[in-house]
Amino acid sequence: MDRPGKIGPESRTLCLEEAPGCNRIDTNFTSANLNSVKFDVIKGEAMAGTSSRRAILPLLLAIFSSAVLTGCGEMGGQVLFSEIHGVLLDDGKPVSNTRLNRKWHWQNNDLRGVDTATTDPAGRFDFPAITGRSLLMAILPLEKLIRQSIAVVGAEGEQPIWEGVKRNYRSGGEIDLFNEQPPGVLYVRCDLQGRNRTNGSIAGPCEFVSRAALGL
Repeated sequence: MDRPGKIGPESRTLCLEEAPGCNRIDTNFTSANLNSVKFDVIKGEAMAGTSSRRAILPLLLAIFSSAVLTGCGEMGGQVLFSEIHGVLLDDGKPVSNTRLNRKWHWQNNDLRGVDTATTDPAGRFDFPAITGRSLLMAILPLEKLIRQSIAVVGAEGEQPIWEGVKRNYRSGGEIDLFNEQPPGVLYVRCDLQGRNRTNGSIAGPCEFVSRAALGL
């Protein structure tokens, strides 16, 4: 349908104007039939009536019930930023006693946050998982959208090493948008002189590694 239906100012007739080659349906509205509008099926024309609405109702209830059950399952914690253990390097050498700022923005309900970590003598740093709770966000068919960033704080300001968007509520879901069982904890090695790369939904000089690669 190219144009929406419009009601004539005098006849109160709903005119559905469709694309060339399609049928036009004129239905007169009166106070007696406003609650039960029915289009006769003539030459492929549409039909919408009380019976069709009743047939759709069980399907809508089933979909809503499934959404509520899924939402209740996620109420244990919607992971906005996964737990991260990493090491910060500068041309392969550990960067010690340096602060990192981690930020996130849950755009579905405009929830923002920031926390910090400081590297140890070996350049290692740790961030805990960040979780949110919202039944409404869990059951509504909305795109999941959490903007994430991690930056190194120096004398000249912040240098981003992690920029991306998380599109799920799974722990470790930053690596693979569509993997149903991603790793629950992320391990990364970030070199300030390294090349920028894209890993899953994350861009920056950090690369995902195994726990053993960090000596943990």
